[in-house]
Amino acid sequence: MKNASFSLRRWCWPCLAAATACAAPAPVDYTVQLDVIRQGYDGVHCWVHPRAGIVPQPAGTPPAVVLTLQTLWLKGSDVFGPLNELRTDDLGRSWSGPREHAETLGQRPEPNGVTVGACDFWPKWHAPSGKLLGIGHTVRYRNNAVIPDRARETCFSVYDPTARTWAPWRPLAMPAEARFFNSGAGCVQRVDLPNGEILLPFYFKAAKEPDYRVAVARCTFDGTTLAVREIGGELVVKGGRGLYEPSLATVGGRYFLTMRNDTSAYVATSRDGLHFDAPRRWTWDDGTDLGSYNTQAHWVTHREALFLVYTRRGAGNDHVFRHRAPLFLAQVDPERPVVLRATERLLVPEHGARLGNFGVTEVSPTETWVTVAEWMQAPAPLRIIPPDNPWGANNRVYAARIHFDRPSPTREAARAAALARSRRLLFNDDGGETRVPPRPLPQPRDFLPYRIAPLAGTQVDTVVFDTTSGTFNRFAHRTAVAEPFLVREGRYQHNILPDLLPLGTDSLRVVSEHCRTTGQEVFWTMRMNDTHDASNPLLIPKLKVEHPDWLMGTKERPPKRGTWSAVDYARPEIRNLARRTIAETAANYDLDGVSLDFWRHPVYFRKTAAEQPVGDEERALMTALLRDIRRDLDAAGRRRGKYLLLAVKVPDSAGYCREIGLDLERWLADGLVDFLVPGGYFQLNHWSETVALARRHGVKFYACLPESRVRQEEAKAARTSLPSLRARALQAWAAGVDGIEMFNHFDPKSPLWRELGDPALLRTLPKVYFASVQGSGQGRSYYPAGAHFKLPTLTPDAPEKFTAGQSRTYELHVGDDLRTSTKLAARLELRVERTGRVPPEVRWNEQPLALTARGDQAWSAAVPRDQVAPAIHRITVRAGETLRLDDLRLHVE
Repeated sequence: MKNASFSLRRWCWPCLAAATACAAPAPVDYTVQLDVIRQGYDGVHCWVHPRAGIVPQPAGTPPAVVLTLQTLWLKGSDVFGPLNELRTDDLGRSWSGPREHAETLGQRPEPNGVTVGACDFWPKWHAPSGKLLGIGHTVRYRNNAVIPDRARETCFSVYDPTARTWAPWRPLAMPAEARFFNSGAGCVQRVDLPNGEILLPFYFKAAKEPDYRVAVARCTFDGTTLAVREIGGELVVKGGRGLYEPSLATVGGRYFLTMRNDTSAYVATSRDGLHFDAPRRWTWDDGTDLGSYNTQAHWVTHREALFLVYTRRGAGNDHVFRHRAPLFLAQVDPERPVVLRATERLLVPEHGARLGNFGVTEVSPTETWVTVAEWMQAPAPLRIIPPDNPWGANNRVYAARIHFDRPSPTREAARAAALARSRRLLFNDDGGETRVPPRPLPQPRDFLPYRIAPLAGTQVDTVVFDTTSGTFNRFAHRTAVAEPFLVREGRYQHNILPDLLPLGTDSLRVVSEHCRTTGQEVFWTMRMNDTHDASNPLLIPKLKVEHPDWLMGTKERPPKRGTWSAVDYARPEIRNLARRTIAETAANYDLDGVSLDFWRHPVYFRKTAAEQPVGDEERALMTALLRDIRRDLDAAGRRRGKYLLLAVKVPDSAGYCREIGLDLERWLADGLVDFLVPGGYFQLNHWSETVALARRHGVKFYACLPESRVRQEEAKAARTSLPSLRARALQAWAAGVDGIEMFNHFDPKSPLWRELGDPALLRTLPKVYFASVQGSGQGRSYYPAGAHFKLPTLTPDAPEKFTAGQSRTYELHVGDDLRTSTKLAARLELRVERTGRVPPEVRWNEQPLALTARGDQAWSAAVPRDQVAPAIHRITVRAGETLRLDDLRLHVE
């Protein structure tokens, strides 16, 4: 049987310790390994109720793990088949089965067309008797439907490990009292006492009674027969079907009972395991409601530590039946008892199917398994989740293996491991294929082939997906904090979000799940002040209509720099919304990191909009925001057992960033940022300058290569050509970058995705370098860079005029090394208004070059191979007569 496995880890951080300093229990360290035992189903039946027990083996041999489960007929309600068995004798490396036990654990006929079967079964090793004892309860059917007001009994069976069979299930004899007409111990955790007695929680009600009650039975088990000796006090809550599906645990000499109710989960405590205090609703340690309701919760214990496994509201899971996924694990303060919010971990992810019916198995003193299956029924009108569904549910049977003995990485080690991942190419997708697809997309994944799906197997290691919808506070993903982008008119007539929202999914989730199947990393990016809405009324969010005073200006009175629709980050409301949106997205989506795009658009304060540099006060506000975002990502990462990376996309000058309010050096020095993505529609420095900044602070550096915004048609085409992109990428690699981010390059069939991430390959391919790809590229949308510009700005949009005898020097960063090459040669080209009669003098690093005219608008000269090395070369042009220089290019071909 194929076994898919990946590891999740939890780490202890100082902030976690601080968060729980007032709580009695210290945080307990563990790691989680999530195995998929099996998956796949036919759309008619699915596997449910996987719960396991161990059968110890001789010393030095791991225990056998026997997992029982049964089929569910999807067209019915709780219509279960016979119990089956999966078994592993090597701790999950391989599994046998499923093996059906219809004769012993199947249905039996009763009078009047009734059949009765065993369900909600839970096997557990009973050490005093040396037996694997499974306990569940009965269910009665007529015509393939559960009989509404039916008798129910607790049932049990004993496993024969030699024959690998189960004894026929038997009902547990109960006192002949009316209250036990409907009585069962299905889906419950029991406690086995050292003397061999069993404390078995169960729930019950009399015929026609609306609400269940809970009690604990003290039982004996002689290896064959389970018998009730005493029944403890009743636990009662009126309404919501009362209390049911209880589970019992013991730590520190006390007993803890968690119970289900339709509106909330409840907990009660006891000193003897039979008589409990009044049930109370489960809450977080801050007193707020846990949000778990109408489903099971179970316990994990380790020494004196107590954990709760549960589902809850508020996890971006409104589309899941009764919010029964994902599955969470958190430590409990047994003195209060409450759930410690800071310790919550996502144990099993959600793929649209519920995970509420699960089991817990202590495999060894240091390893506990939580087993669960994706239950493939859904709320009306869908009812049955099809095999090809929007969320990726596939009736997976999971084993979440909690290892208490494996050292967890520190925050620093987890960060280092995340940073060490190879990222040759990062594909920045602005999500346009979801907002403006060329045609209606009937299926949720239909947008993937436009850009993302073809990139699997290329050099794209990371997908950076953007759901910002041309403005601030409006997104193309599910959000309760911001405003979802639901426009369906004009160019957005085929916007897919309105179709995806009712299905409980969106493009970000689809992309994340796709990347998990391809092995690609996935980041979500937020444009921190996108202002495309300034010229497109369809993009304007309610926030900007309702709070015009939060903006930089009006359409009639725009600011000097930036656009009127930019938001003012001096407003605490804006910073709070940005933070909450990022925290919500990090918590609700399976991401590897978040990228904050400060390039769109870099006017954050009114001073900047007035063309004035900001001061320390504004920079402190943005640094505080970054600090809060980093804290929120750490919290989201802890819940997912991983470190979430934080990238910032900024102009490539710390000085320029400082003037617009982004204290980049402080962010780096304080460890708030994990990697830099400099580069946009103008470049201020050679890559080596910002690479050095990144290296000083131990962060990764990914050069962003956007499309050129040069307007002259031929020049723009040349700069966006594949030879130009090769040259730009090799420039960056030669400067020591860790990878390349491609922005506004959307053709998934372009060779660039198989070339630009490999500098060795690039050195063999034709290229064309430019003195300036972007030029000054600022306009009024940006705060002026002024003295921060260290690169040439020569383009056909901004040609430079020479008088006779005048000279200028241009720096050209070359990534090629032709000193030993025999296949490629270099040719320098000067594009001019007209060639004239007197050629200019050109020197390459002080070496004269011999120019020849190429037509009437270009001069050309061969550059000796031994002069072309990976370096910044100085090209000096001296005009022999009046000259207009439009462009300077180096062809390597």
